[in-house]
Order: sequence, then C-alpha cells, then structure tokens
Amino acid sequence: MQRRLAHAAAVIFLIWLQATLCPGQDADASSTAYVAAGGASEGYSSLLAAFQNEKITNIVLATNYTVEQEFEPYRTEPVLVQRNLTITGLPGTTPCLDLNRQTGVVQVCAACTLRLANISLANLTRSGSGIVSFFRGQLGARVLQQNVYSLRLVCQSTDVELAVMNQTQRSSRLPSPAGGQQRAGRVNATFQGRPYPDVVRAEDVSMDAPLTPMGQGSFSGGFAAQWLNVTSICRSYVSDECVARESSEVCITQQTQQLLAAAAGGTDHTSAKRAAAIAVPVAVAGEC
Repeated sequence: MQRRLAHAAAVIFLIWLQATLCPGQDADASSTAYVAAGGASEGYSSLLAAFQNEKITNIVLATNYTVEQEFEPYRTEPVLVQRNLTITGLPGTTPCLDLNRQTGVVQVCAACTLRLANISLANLTRSGSGIVSFFRGQLGARVLQQNVYSLRLVCQSTDVELAVMNQTQRSSRLPSPAGGQQRAGRVNATFQGRPYPDVVRAEDVSMDAPLTPMGQGSFSGGFAAQWLNVTSICRSYVSDECVARESSEVCITQQTQQLLAAAAGGTDHTSAKRAAAIAVPVAVAGEC
C-alpha cells in the first residue's frame, strides 16, 4: 500500500519540492529518483544507483531505507557527487535513513551542497556524534540537515552538548542568523509516539568538519556542516563516571561499541551488560 501511494503522490511531490530545493535546482521527473528497500526489483532505485546517476538532483525515500553492503567497495574510493543534491521523503512523511555506520563512501564536490531534509537519520557515525560520517567532502563542500530527527545510540548530557554547540565557531561558508551566534536549545520531543524529555534541538548551528581518517583507508568530514531544526533522539547517555576518567568522545565510542556488541550477542562482558541496561529498549537501539 505504501509503495502504491508513493507513485500516486509523485506529481504533488514535484510541485512541493520545487519550493524547497537548493537555489539553482530544478524539479522534474527525470531528475528525481524514488528510493525504496526493494530497489529495482519493485520498480524503485537503490540509493547507490541514485548517487551514481549524475542526472538525479532529488532523492525521495518512499520507505524507510537501510544502507547495506553495496557501499563497502567505496570506502577508499568514494562515489563522487558533482551536483547539488537533496535527500528527502514524500510530503507528510518522515522516513528513516539508516546509514549503518558507513564512513566516507560518498564524496561531495567542492562547489556542491548535499541537503538532508524532512527525514530521520540513524547510525550516522561509528562514534555517536552528530556529524554524518557517511559523507566526505572536497574543500568547499556543504552538508545540510534540515527538519531532521538525529537518532543517536549514545549522547553526552544535554547540558554538555548545548555548551559544546554554543562554543563552537560557526562556518564562514554558511549563512549565519542575526548576531552570528549558534542557536540551540532544549525541548521535550516525541518520536514514533515515545516521549524524549530534555533533548537538544539545533535551530541553526554550523561548523567546519575537518577531514578525519576513520581507519581502513576511509575518511570523513572535509565539509561545512549545518543543522537547521535538528532534534537529537538519544537512546542512552554517557555516564558521569566515564567522563570523569576519559574525554566525552572516548566514552561515547566505548559505550557505542559495548551496546552494539551486547545487541549482537557477541559478548557477555560486564561492561557491555551495564551499557545495554541503560539503553532505551526499542528494537535495536540507534536503528530506525
């Protein structure tokens, strides 16, 4: 039923999309790829094929979508996106894009903007930060998240995350609000019918994400990042005990690895059990 509705909504969507694209982008049937889990076998495109098709400037998620192993060959030689590109959902939907912790498999060109709008993002990175490690950029590239739920397995406390955001220098390559300051606050959010009290919402936050080696020949970052109305949905938080011993990033990385190991049943270590016990018990934490 959901897939039939996707086709029926195509014309309405193109009209709606025309008003929301990056400047210079045109919306027509030939420039839009509808992506769904079934891919070509059900009349849809795969995400990889949509990235590789230079005619595509709009990728529409018709269903929730999980990145599988098709991107693995591109860890050291990423797919190059050489145009402005928007990834979004059908009007009135907030589909989830699970990036499966892939790193640096898609590269955004120096003059290009990649925009993620009106969707939920899961498994953005191996560490748990808000940077989408799936992408890397050539110098000058921009990656925007707008009206997005950022589903994160492990977060720092809301107080700490807000302090870090407000102290981070804005990117000079992206527009700033009046006063030139970061704009972020705390809200009580609801996601998929479940309340998430006292979480971070980035109303207008930007930074330069440095190109960072991620291991096994892959890189992430190298672009200017901006969050516009992005709400963090956190499954768990790092403990004060860990932060007293280590940096917050180290604690996030360790707890993320422990939770993933516990969810996969790959360990029975006490630390993994402790980490799993504090995670929110929904499906597999951090996924769509």
